[in-house]
Parts: sequence; structure tokens; C-alpha cells
Amino acid sequence: MRRVALLLCALLVLAAAAGCGKKTNRLSPVDFRTQANRVCAKYQAKLKALPAPNTLAEVDGYVSKALPLFTGEIGEIRALTPPSNFQTQVDRMLSRAEDT
Repeated sequence: MRRVALLLCALLVLAAAAGCGKKTNRLSPVDFRTQANRVCAKYQAKLKALPAPNTLAEVDGYVSKALPLFTGEIGEIRALTPPSNFQTQVDRMLSRAEDT
């Protein structure tokens, strides 16, 4: 699950780096990247704070704590307004993350 979060963050940074220009109510590529990175860092810290399961019996408890973190991270990133030229790509990545 940590790989999914890291992949999501990496893809968002790449998407933000590809953008240029700025619309009135949309974030600039730099602002979007900064805010998305802040969200990712916050949730990565929360995920790392969870004790990793050592037995199969502990996996259920871990997943029940980790899934809300992923949901929160995706929701906060979805609330950001990326530059319009890669809105579709960001939406696609977030949808894939939700399906994971």
C-alpha cells in the first residue's frame, strides 16, 4: 500500500511538472505540485506511523487503518484545482488510485 501512495505522489509531481500557464481559479503548476506534495507528505507520515503487520491476523487491522488514509489523501488531492491542461490526467490517476 505504501507503494501505491508513493506512486500516486510521483505521478502527481510529474503531471504538475508538465503543466504551464495559469488560469484564474486554477493553481499554477508550481502551486499544484507544492500543495500535492504537502498532502502526500502528510499522509505518508501517517502511514509510516502505523505499525506494520507481522502476522496474517494483524493485516485486517492494518488495512482498516490504512484505507481511510488513502481515501483522505485522494480526497484532498482531488480538491486541488490543477492547471487545465492536465486535469484529465490527474483525474485518471486519482480514479485508478481509488480503484486500487
